[in-house]
Amino acid sequence: MPTLKESTEKLVAATDRLLQDYKMERSSRKAEEEKAHAQIKDLKEQLTALQNKYESAVDKYEVALSASKSSSPNPTIQSHDTAAFSADQIDALVEEIDSCLSCLNLQNN
Repeated sequence: MPTLKESTEKLVAATDRLLQDYKMERSSRKAEEEKAHAQIKDLKEQLTALQNKYESAVDKYEVALSASKSSSPNPTIQSHDTAAFSADQIDALVEEIDSCLSCLNLQNN
């Protein structure tokens, strides 16, 4: 039967092992936390840089858009005659494509 002294020594040894494991786990988590904070800081810096770049691009776009609106004349409006002529040309092209497809179908059969 184990004596009180042996039981106490086993308990102390087990407690020491648990304490060492706890200290190792704690230092490991602290290192992971520091690494995570460094990554967060880096990502925040990247985000800030991208936001600045985006805002700069938007500003340049707005300036260019404003300049083009003030310097370009009003666009020409297509007349109904021109639109009708274009529609007639499109209709003729569709008919020509249909006839070509029909010829191809006859050749394949």
